[in-house]
Amino acid sequence: RLLIPFYSNRGNLIGVSGRALRGETMRYVTVRLTTASAPLIYGMRYVDPFQLVYIVEGAFDSMFLHNAVAAGNADLCSVAVMFNPSILIYDNQPRQAEIVKIMEYAADQGHKLVIWPDDWNYKDINEAIMCGISQEEIQDIIYKNAFQGLALKLKISQWKKI
Repeated sequence: RLLIPFYSNRGNLIGVSGRALRGETMRYVTVRLTTASAPLIYGMRYVDPFQLVYIVEGAFDSMFLHNAVAAGNADLCSVAVMFNPSILIYDNQPRQAEIVKIMEYAADQGHKLVIWPDDWNYKDINEAIMCGISQEEIQDIIYKNAFQGLALKLKISQWKKI
């Protein structure tokens, strides 16, 4: 397993997640090292909270964006309250009813989200990188496909496949 460390905003190690690399059934094993209730967010040591922060689901995805953190799950809204401004970047799963519902909730809360274009055939940023898409191309796609308000709600309704 590849170990992914989680630090508090004060720089203390608060948890570690082990990610399987060979397709094991249990992809992630996470251990919290403290009893504190601080959220396990990857990238806290490297993010500038006074600049635009990109919030993604997976730690690997965050490594390919400037000033990004990873929630470790699809609950990006709970991380977004820590950063203003921020853009929420969910995995590209238009057929997952639960993800669509979470995204619609985030839109209702006034967040800015990325809605992947129809020709984006990747589940997430990490997969796109592995398929040869450059970080610059991904950053440009994110820039062009970040929406908020009524435009976001329209984009979600066009993007979802449920």
